[in-house]
Amino acid sequence: MFTPICNMCGAGVQLVSGAAFATCEYCGTMILLPTEATPTASVDTSAAQPQPQQLAAKTVFARWRDGNFYPAVLGEVVGDLTRVSYLDGDVGMAAPQDIVELEEGFRTMTFKGNWKNGGIFYKCTILSREPLTVKYTWDGVVEQISLSQLRGKR
Repeated sequence: MFTPICNMCGAGVQLVSGAAFATCEYCGTMILLPTEATPTASVDTSAAQPQPQQLAAKTVFARWRDGNFYPAVLGEVVGDLTRVSYLDGDVGMAAPQDIVELEEGFRTMTFKGNWKNGGIFYKCTILSREPLTVKYTWDGVVEQISLSQLRGKR
């Protein structure tokens, strides 16, 4: 039996299953679960389009259309783009320059946190990653949030 392991905190038993993903209850990271291979018709499409390359699930920061970087799980690579599934449920394609490893992002980005999970993002500093704890610069309030509640700028 497959037991998913969280890339962020290493937890393996606190995961809640979802469709193709599991969400770590401890830190909120989404983990892409392996799927059963489904048989398809034998059609040669190799000349028509690049074939996807499956990657191991990995959580990163990926740039969204608004220019901010949001936590996302890497998916398949198609040509020069990688499919990313953002932790808020959106899915998109990202170029290599729009993907930042978590460690690098935590070192180099400035962040805004989703204050009290109310949809309003304020500038914050990361105090701790386990559990993820931020301090908002506008009022000094300290709050524990999930990774999905962060967005960053380079």
